[in-house]
Amino acid sequence: MRDSMQRGLFERTLVIQGKHAKIHKELLNTGLFSNNHEIAEFAMMIGILYEKTEKKDLEGDLEYKIQKETMRDSGETIIGLYRFCMILHDKFIPQEARLERAFNYDDKGEEALQYEEILESYMRGGYMILDEKILQAGPHSRSRMTDLDFIQNEYDLLNEIDEKVAARLASEKNNKPLSSSEIISFA
Repeated sequence: MRDSMQRGLFERTLVIQGKHAKIHKELLNTGLFSNNHEIAEFAMMIGILYEKTEKKDLEGDLEYKIQKETMRDSGETIIGLYRFCMILHDKFIPQEARLERAFNYDDKGEEALQYEEILESYMRGGYMILDEKILQAGPHSRSRMTDLDFIQNEYDLLNEIDEKVAARLASEKNNKPLSSSEIISFA
């Protein structure tokens, strides 16, 4: 049983502020997403895929909070994204060290906070990509975009992601990946 002073990964409220909260609100208003945590999770995925991070922006009063209970309910998705992020981030660090932080900080409480912040920086970077690719792309100004414009932009983004993943897989083809037993040894 976990000590009452310790918490697991992402057992806290996630706060989205500033320009990222503004983008979050606009994405929610497109109708492409059903709730706040779905947008945040998608932004995390996009930030990781595009290797884009952003610093916190505290300007303005707008903020979105994703309560720790919701974060816990999204646990498998968030933890999976966290693990991918920790393995892919700081490629200059030896692979064993990246696997260590990906799998061995689940119950480290405040010690893991710095690593959670890394994933959140990718989430904020993802918001910037989503702003560019969904909210600003296309023939119309943002204020004149229709639902079909947003759907087309999301479709174009998903196609771009497919191409990006295929190119990355092709470039990694000659690298020897870790075996599943090597990865499990770190878990």
